[in-house]
Amino acid sequence: MRPIIYQIVAGSEENASRGVPVWVVWSLVVIVILLLVFILIRDKRARGGLKKFFTWIANKIRVARLKARIGKKVQERSRLMIQLGQTIWEKQIVHPEIEPEVQEIRKLKEDEATLIHEIQKLDDEIQKLKTRSEEANQDQEARISEIEKEKKPLDLRHKELVRERDSIETSIKENEKSRTKVARTIENHMRELEKVDRDEYLSKIEKDMKRKEQEKEIEALKEKQPRIQASLTKAGEEKEKIGKRIADSSIEIKKIEDRLNGLKKEYRERQTKDEEEIENLQKSRKALSIKKIGLQKQLSILFEKLGEKINQKRIESEALKAIYSSIDQLNKNIHELEQKIK
Repeated sequence: MRPIIYQIVAGSEENASRGVPVWVVWSLVVIVILLLVFILIRDKRARGGLKKFFTWIANKIRVARLKARIGKKVQERSRLMIQLGQTIWEKQIVHPEIEPEVQEIRKLKEDEATLIHEIQKLDDEIQKLKTRSEEANQDQEARISEIEKEKKPLDLRHKELVRERDSIETSIKENEKSRTKVARTIENHMRELEKVDRDEYLSKIEKDMKRKEQEKEIEALKEKQPRIQASLTKAGEEKEKIGKRIADSSIEIKKIEDRLNGLKKEYRERQTKDEEEIENLQKSRKALSIKKIGLQKQLSILFEKLGEKINQKRIESEALKAIYSSIDQLNKNIHELEQKIK
């Protein structure tokens, strides 16, 4: 059957390329499958084989479900046996045959108590270290904040001094430009005077007038030069003074920054040390906790073993009656489920 269908499907693209629509090919495939199903239904042996096959599958599913239910019941029974063993230990019920288990449990309980005590000691130590570290953090953070507040006005004053120096430097540059400009302008007027003197076409009167104009301009410019130079000298002196103040301010700020950086370094180193110490303690605690879990697993095994022994002996005790009843009911349920599997 498979080769025929495969050939039909594989040839569908080829048929489509020759003009046969794809839907026609698939329709034929569906018709072939329906015909095969119809033939199987009409064939008694094929029908019987199908019935057996589906019955086998249904039975497998039923058995799997029953086994799953039995597994849950067995787990529940195991928990009851542990509960029975724990009750015997807590109520201190005595029986000669359970003495070895009782002695082992006693030893493990002592070990468990020691572990719990050691874990508690570590918890206390970790908490104490965390508290101490937090207090140290708060103290150092307060000191850092105090120094930063002390530094802030110095930074502002230093920035103001730098701005004032920059303003003076700008003024110096402008005065230097003015001085250069005045000197060049004087030179230009001097050249004009020379031209006037050499000009043969100008009359004496015209030359005198032009010379006076140029000399007047030169005189006015020369009067500006001392003022410009005085401004430059004053600005240079101010720049020198403010430079010293900036240098002094930088030294003062550097001292505070050194204190601040030293305190921050101390803060980081102490915090790192505290974190490493806490981490080591937590690792030790984790190792003890793992050991405790392993010990509790051993106790569960012993309690279950103890419970099994007591369940067989059925020691008379009011504290055990309810557990005996639950165990009996579970055993009955498990037996009924096992019978259904058979």
